[in-house]
Amino acid sequence: MAGVNETVTGVCAQAPDREASWETIFLALFAIAINTMLQDAGAVCDGEPSLGFLLRSSPMISFLDGCYLVGRGLHFALTARSIPEAHASLLRLRFQRWSTGDNRNEASRQEDGTDKFRRLQWNTLRLVALAFAVLPAIKFFAITGLYWERIVAGMYIGPFVLLEILKIFSGDGIDRARGSTENRRGLPSSGLCSPSYISVAISVAFLSYFQAGVAESLLGDSRAHLLRYFGLVTTICWALPLTFAFIMCLMDIKRLRDAITPALYLLPMLGLPTVYYLFGQRLRPAIPNEPLFEAICLTFLVIWTLSGAKYAAVATKLARDNATENQNQHRRIIEITLAAWFASWHLVTLILFLKLSYDPSGTVKPAWTEHLG
Repeated sequence: MAGVNETVTGVCAQAPDREASWETIFLALFAIAINTMLQDAGAVCDGEPSLGFLLRSSPMISFLDGCYLVGRGLHFALTARSIPEAHASLLRLRFQRWSTGDNRNEASRQEDGTDKFRRLQWNTLRLVALAFAVLPAIKFFAITGLYWERIVAGMYIGPFVLLEILKIFSGDGIDRARGSTENRRGLPSSGLCSPSYISVAISVAFLSYFQAGVAESLLGDSRAHLLRYFGLVTTICWALPLTFAFIMCLMDIKRLRDAITPALYLLPMLGLPTVYYLFGQRLRPAIPNEPLFEAICLTFLVIWTLSGAKYAAVATKLARDNATENQNQHRRIIEITLAAWFASWHLVTLILFLKLSYDPSGTVKPAWTEHLG
């Protein structure tokens, strides 16, 4: 009897070790995210291909990119005369903007894009990243009791697999699609209604919602201050890069009056978070229904992000309309800086959210996963 009691005691003592710690979840999600980011994805959401690595740090961007890929694929399938032609058009949509320099002629740029597409099919770094993510992914999906974490992982993995299938079965699709000018018909490449701007705006709203949860955990306050959290995190995270982008934009204008339009769009970006912070606490008592209150808060957040997308569209158009070699360099600095800032906050938010808000109770990590490292 004493031996049985000792066995039961030993099993109970080991039970907490079978729970999945936040470090385990973070390492798995980080490996899955890095694998997706390192995938050669071409024009993510029809945006600038060189920024794809940083943009795909966002699970929402990856998910929207997958939806965009499926939507365009269905469009090509319905309008093309055959599935192979639809496949070729979809490949061209993703990879037609690769080039080695803006001063090359169109035929040369297309050949560069085709060659790079051929190389990416057997890219060593891509295969290493895939191998690096396999074991953490197996361990992650073996853990039971996870919900949102699995959804986030699926937002990375789904588009990754979809794009891999598209490339593996490419055949000579990229060659057949060369020179096609119909792939973007009806879709603006820049501006508020373009896929790239809309997807970034949605992903910033998605990120800000989780950042508000981090602020709630750090401040130990109630959900009644959700709108104040939105105001706080958007000010901390985005006031500096938006101001930096405006200053860089000022360096490119030829007349001072050209700065009026972007300044008018920048003011709501800096002012709305302050308004949200000051009046957020007063709004909650007037709306006792919590789901309605959260819906209103999210509406305010969407208004802010759409203002940001419009500001980015205006600033980008101003830079392109006055484009010189030096000003194009400034635009590239702005794009890379904002994309790097965007990716960095996703990493910081993931760490803080898991550390402060993740609850391991109810999760079970199978014992066999320990043999995977």
